[in-house]
Amino acid sequence: MIFRPALVLALIASTITLAQDSRSWSEIHKQDEAKWAAQTGLSPFTVHQLWRLASRFADTTDDDSRIQRLDVASLGRNHVVLVTYAGSEYCLTFTVFAQTRGYQKIWSEDTTPEGDGFCGTDPQVWITEGKIVVSMESNPPQTDNGRVEITNYSYEWNGKTYHFAGKWRTYRNSSDRSR
Repeated sequence: MIFRPALVLALIASTITLAQDSRSWSEIHKQDEAKWAAQTGLSPFTVHQLWRLASRFADTTDDDSRIQRLDVASLGRNHVVLVTYAGSEYCLTFTVFAQTRGYQKIWSEDTTPEGDGFCGTDPQVWITEGKIVVSMESNPPQTDNGRVEITNYSYEWNGKTYHFAGKWRTYRNSSDRSR
């Protein structure tokens, strides 16, 4: 008989914990939206809508993704790029929206041409000359004479969508965290 009350208490405690976790994700997302709204000049509502359009989850409390970058100017063509990260492996997803009347999702990518995720300890995203470039340390990190190998992937507009445009390697000193 003692087992039932203990089970009920455990279920109540886990329900309260889940409610607190979902509230905290909601608060984290609102903070992200306010930060990126201030940086881009978009409204927090618009930033939220872009994040939701990029999400694969129907319920916001199930989505642990956060915004790594929101760029409204660098791509040109009235394209907006949203880079989100999620998970313990810090995996990136790139989503591009066309800004016409509202925002229309036109492209999204979350895997390299080799089929791996854009995951790692410190993947960096660059937008230059209308191209999206992601740089990541090789996994596992390959070192050569104290240098760490960086793999770079480039995506560019072909008139209809973004597509893989090239891959190259660079190196940095293992003691240097900047790229």
